[in-house]
Amino acid sequence: MEYRSSDYKAGMFIFLSLIAFAVFIFMLGDVKERFTPKKNVRVVFNFTVGLEIGAPVRYAGLLAGRVQEIDLLNSLDEEGVDRVIVQAQINPSIKVRRDSIATIKTSGLMGGPYLDIRPGSSRSPVLADGEQLLGQDSFQFTQMGDMVEEVVLQVRKFTQLADSLTVDSRDTLKAFKVSLENLNGILVDNRGEIRENLKNLARVSGELYKVLEGNGAKIGQTIEHIHSFTKKADRLMTDKEVNFVKIIEQTEGLTAQLESLLKENRVGITELVKSMKEDTGTIAKNISSASNSLDETLHQSSGILIENRRSILEMIQNLNESSRNLKAITEDVKRNPWKLVRKTDEQSEETKKEFKDGIKPSKVRMQRLDKLSQN
Repeated sequence: MEYRSSDYKAGMFIFLSLIAFAVFIFMLGDVKERFTPKKNVRVVFNFTVGLEIGAPVRYAGLLAGRVQEIDLLNSLDEEGVDRVIVQAQINPSIKVRRDSIATIKTSGLMGGPYLDIRPGSSRSPVLADGEQLLGQDSFQFTQMGDMVEEVVLQVRKFTQLADSLTVDSRDTLKAFKVSLENLNGILVDNRGEIRENLKNLARVSGELYKVLEGNGAKIGQTIEHIHSFTKKADRLMTDKEVNFVKIIEQTEGLTAQLESLLKENRVGITELVKSMKEDTGTIAKNISSASNSLDETLHQSSGILIENRRSILEMIQNLNESSRNLKAITEDVKRNPWKLVRKTDEQSEETKKEFKDGIKPSKVRMQRLDKLSQN
């Protein structure tokens, strides 16, 4: 079978078209990237915001690689929350440093998310192979919605509070208006008395001013004395501060010792108080019985004195007479001391008088006793 030249030309055109199509796909797709060397970068996030495998990686705004894997990190953070690790392959010529900032952003409003890495400072060391870069969580629209909802709730609460305050303010203004009207009525009704009170107040103020003006020097001296006394007291407190502190410490120590003593002897003190209560009851009973006995004794003594009043009076008269006779004898002995040595026939003036009157001494004594008994 022989082929024509047109068949060779058609086959050659199809072959070249396939080669051109493969080159075009190689230039536009990932085939070229698969044959170029890459460097792995691991970034840790708390939330990936819908980032998927194959998403682009941009370094300083330039396309630098693709996301290869997204998986949960085996270890937990300090708060015990799971984190996500994103593994990307980038151009090996790019130097990602430790202070580089990795975030997840979105291409426009409708575009997909991508991994964005901002360059770090030249002083920071380059991220080593296998070392993880801590990413920053991007802002979420759900958080914005929650914030907006919270703001709306707060605004609603503020509106309700403002409405209630408005109602309360109206009621307060009405009550204040009524109070002002009542006060105005009271002032109108008591205008005369108010004027008199104001006049009296002015007069009292004038008198007080005169008193203060007249005694200004004395008041000043009094204030100076008070000030000096305050200074002396302050100086005394300052000088004797150590002593005061010692006294307070001693008082506290004494209180502590007394408290410990009371704790140690609480049982004995309780028994002592009980015994004192019992003894107090017994003593009260004894005192009551003794007072009753004393009352009876006084009644009996009073009865005896009433019954023997006459005898007691006679006894008192006899004692008085005996004391007078003894006094007379003493005076006679003082005048005539020799009577103690020898007897005398001289009779007393009273005896002589009785004999002159013809009355015996015994009879005179009996008459005196009768007079005393009649009295």
